[in-house]
Amino acid sequence: MFPVESGVDLLRLVEALAAMEPGTNMDREQSFLSKFAPKLSGVLDEPSIILGEGGTVALWYLPGALARPTQVCPNIAYFRPCSLIDSGKY
Repeated sequence: MFPVESGVDLLRLVEALAAMEPGTNMDREQSFLSKFAPKLSGVLDEPSIILGEGGTVALWYLPGALARPTQVCPNIAYFRPCSLIDSGKY
């Protein structure tokens, strides 16, 4: 695993986000990308640690760490069949 600098000031980003930010407003997303533009380029294809400004760990990128069914149906911990979740009943 190797560190990758994102150049994002995570503290300022957190302060700018509202509680429970849904991430579905495209204008708001563009605004955040403009204010907090990452310096990442290229494609990550191996396990990596993404760092914010000052070397703060922002996330771990672990390709293949989750089984495909878990990626498709993340609510499996609630023991609901994926077909019910996908149908909008939950």
